[in-house]
Amino acid sequence: MYLCIRIFVPTLIKYKQIILFVSGIALIFIFFLLPQNKKWLNEKLFAYWNDFQKQKNQPGVEKRKIARYGTSYTYSKRIALFFEKKGNKKEALVLLPSQKYFENNGIKYAVPEPAVFYYYTGLKTTWANSEMAREATWLVRVENKNMVIDSAKERKVLLDTIAAYQKFKYPL
Repeated sequence: MYLCIRIFVPTLIKYKQIILFVSGIALIFIFFLLPQNKKWLNEKLFAYWNDFQKQKNQPGVEKRKIARYGTSYTYSKRIALFFEKKGNKKEALVLLPSQKYFENNGIKYAVPEPAVFYYYTGLKTTWANSEMAREATWLVRVENKNMVIDSAKERKVLLDTIAAYQKFKYPL
């Protein structure tokens, strides 16, 4: 009888570990079959993996940023380049209209929020719905489907522009 217990108990423990392992894998599989979890898996995890596969062979950081962030990044960099050429990038505060404003004027530009714009470019920006909008020294507008950067030295022009931009909804 002792011999029977000695052989049977270790075998039972091995089967128990296998059963727990298989049931754990099955629970994870079932978890990701639920609609919300499946959506998260596809939109977040697999999307990052697919981006990584596309971008891992690109040579530079700048090219990867362009591939990852698209027009939001490239338009933001173009605006910042204007101030780099003028040499006043650190002092400038730029008033940006919302994405809806650009869409209504024929430009597909997903305007990043000011913190993200600063992350992209190092340039300080503000939206018309912010208290800082009245302190803006420059503004971006659209003329004939082209982005134009104007000085905001005249107070009346700045206030009129803020009022016009506030008609378009900002995401935050």
